[in-house]
Amino acid sequence: MSWLHEPAAEGHLREACTHFSAVPSARTATEACDRYFRGFNRLWNAHAIHQGEPDRADIPAFIAMLCSLPEEVRASVLRSDAVSRLADLSPPVLDHHRLKKHGYRPGATLEDKLLKKATEQHQELRRALTVFKCTADETTSRKGMKRLAEFLFVVRSNIAHGEKTPYGTDLEKTRRDEEVSAAARSVLALLQRTLLVRDCNDGAA
Repeated sequence: MSWLHEPAAEGHLREACTHFSAVPSARTATEACDRYFRGFNRLWNAHAIHQGEPDRADIPAFIAMLCSLPEEVRASVLRSDAVSRLADLSPPVLDHHRLKKHGYRPGATLEDKLLKKATEQHQELRRALTVFKCTADETTSRKGMKRLAEFLFVVRSNIAHGEKTPYGTDLEKTRRDEEVSAAARSVLALLQRTLLVRDCNDGAA
């Protein structure tokens, strides 16, 4: 990516590569994903600077970076087995930030309305991939990458929040975070290879 070779990106790229190079030594899939996300955080900040918006918030910065990939590259990522496996995870991944906002207690049965709200990003990704596979073009590939970025951010947020809640430790969340991270790790590795073809060593898939 040409923007990664601009002087303003040098420090961000160096830090990103440091995080990515630490992936193989991660003890768990959750820890590996956390290292990937730390690296991508440096890259999307560099991309935001390149686009003249250094204060861009994280989610739109991540979306903008992924959508800046050429259409054929976006299409290749969206058609990958790694993305399909992540999208097909069942049950749908819960957004724990949304659950906490609504006072969710670990182990409690979710009401249908809250369940729908908490799994919205995962369902949106599934729908976007279905549309893309039927009518692959510039618009649907951008929409698919946008939904992928948003969903990956849910995974990142879930990892960052950890298993502790105001009502005690959520051990089921820890187990589920590891399961989701095992699938997300392959997607993050693919994105790293896509963005950094020759700029630093690949992390483990």
